[in-house]
Formats: sequence, C-alpha cells, structure tokens
Amino acid sequence: MGAVLGSIIFMSSQFSPVNGILFMGAFALGVTLPLMIVAYFSDRFDLQKFAAKGHLRFRLLGKEIITHVYNIVGGAFLILVGGIMLSYGGTSILERKVTEYTSWSMNALTYVNDKLILSQIFTSTTAKIVGILVVLGMIFWIVKVLRNKKE
Repeated sequence: MGAVLGSIIFMSSQFSPVNGILFMGAFALGVTLPLMIVAYFSDRFDLQKFAAKGHLRFRLLGKEIITHVYNIVGGAFLILVGGIMLSYGGTSILERKVTEYTSWSMNALTYVNDKLILSQIFTSTTAKIVGILVVLGMIFWIVKVLRNKKE
C-alpha cells in the first residue's frame, strides 16, 4: 500500500462515511481514469501503428510470442521503475532527485493538498453530490464503451 492510499484511508476514517466514499472514489478515478483514457484513444485511433511497424515474433520458453515494440518498451519501463523502487526502498529517491533539478519541491504540493482537503470544496453537501454524480457518470461511460466494443 502506498503513502497516498494510506493517507486516503486515514482521512476516510476521520470523516463521515460519505466523505470516505468520496475520497476513495476520487483516488480510484485518479488511478484508473488516465489509464482508461489512454487505452480508449489507443484502441480508437490504432496508436500502435505509430509506435511499431509490424509485429515482433519470438519464442520464450517454447511458446511463440507475437507483440509490438511499444509493449516491449512499456514493459522495460515498468521493470526500470520496479528496479528503482527495489534498489532505493520506494520512490522517495525520485522526490529527492526532483528537487535537485527543479525549483519546486513536493512540499508545495503537500501544502495545496492539505488546504484542499480541509476546505469546503470536499466537505460541503454540494461537493458530495457532485462527486457522486461524477462517479456515476464515469460508470455509465465505462458501460457504454464496453457495450459499443461488444457490438
């Protein structure tokens, strides 16, 4: 479990159940929405043709594998990030290195996050209704996309 999810679970336990649902829902959307958008547009516009011309074929453990270059590049990137996380005990090394090369630090983001969490944006009844409507809208959109894909 990461620090962000741990913080959200902690914050959810400190507020009402509805706020907890909104915090967890916002986290789930924040994790899945970018991936779903990339997958949707990659499939819709066949973006793989720009990343790889043709298929790669190779044998691995006696099984023939057919894939594209961008799958190999994506897998290598995940292995690289995983190696960084194993070597340095997490992603804190990235936080330390970012401040060496940029003029801002994660403290600014933490400050903004704290102010937003405690503001009326997340604690008002209107915000709860809007949050629930956004989650329901996303669910309906996902169902619509999946139904269109089956047809």
